[in-house]
This record gives sequence, C-alpha cells and structure tokens, in this order.
Amino acid sequence: FIVPVFIEADTLLSLWLVEVPDMASVFLRFALFNSLALKFSQPLFTLIHAHGNIKRYTIEASIGGFVIFPLTWIMYQYGYPVWCTYPIAIFVRFAIVAIRLNHLRRNTSYQWRIFIKETFLPCVVMIFLSFSLPLICAYCWEETTFRFFVLVPISVIWTGVICYVIGLTKGEKKMIVEQIGKRIHR
Repeated sequence: FIVPVFIEADTLLSLWLVEVPDMASVFLRFALFNSLALKFSQPLFTLIHAHGNIKRYTIEASIGGFVIFPLTWIMYQYGYPVWCTYPIAIFVRFAIVAIRLNHLRRNTSYQWRIFIKETFLPCVVMIFLSFSLPLICAYCWEETTFRFFVLVPISVIWTGVICYVIGLTKGEKKMIVEQIGKRIHR
C-alpha cells in the first residue's frame, strides 16, 4: 500500500480530512518509508531472539537507535526543517540492519551475504520497479480525485505483478498458481 499512498498522499488526505495540516503529506510519505526501513530488519530481529544471546545486540541496537535524537537536534540547531528527522531515522534504521547482520555473523552460522542477495537486493529492486509505472502515470496525469481512484488499483496491481515476478521463488510462484487454480475450480 506504500506506492499508492505515497503517490496520492495529498488527494488521500484531502478526502480523509476536512482541513489538511501543512506538511501532512510530507510527514505521511516519510512515515511510510520509515516503516519500510523497520520491516527490512524484522526477520533478522527474529533470528537474533531465536538465538538467545541478545545482551550485546540490545546494547548496540539501542545506542544505534538513540543516535536519531542527537543527530536530529544538531540538524534543528542548523535550521533544517522539522521533517529532517525522518531521513535521519530511516538512515539509522538501515544502519541497525548492519548491526543485526554483524551480530548474527558473530554468534551464528548465518551468512549475511545470503540476506543481502536473497532478501535486501530483491526488495530494493521491487521498490524501485513498483514505483515506476504509477509515478509515470501520476506525472502524465493531472492530480484529481478521478486519478486517485484509477491510480490506486493500477498501483496495487502493478506492485503485485512486480512482487510475483521478482520477489517470489519458483516454488512460491507454483504454490500461488495452484492455490488460485483450486479457488477457481470451486
């Protein structure tokens, strides 16, 4: 849902709220990417907790997360806008992915290259490709409520196609096709 909400944030907020606060769409867009950055490391977090040796990891990740506050404070001192905390938080969230990978490398036989190759890179490619067609459509089409109701389904379908083609293994694709076939034959 990030793709259509990101692209149509202004229209969505104007349909939802009577009076849209200044910068609401900017904060919404950054919040979407912040949640995406958090999701990148969730499987690693689960692996770390399954291993059980979490004391050092918890200290490192907590310090990493705390860095957001002083960096934001410094940026505010130099007159940066209020939304600057989001890019900082997103960057730190990805740095915490590196902390998690390093912890797993030290304490388990987990290969961080596998995570990068099989999870991180395909997700990054999917993100860029998922935005491609909807952004082209949005760029070529004036922002209206009608565009919103057309672009949202286009975004969802396009993102689904990208996820199917790039994000799934052959076995996962086969399972999905079989499940769809079973439901059709009912």
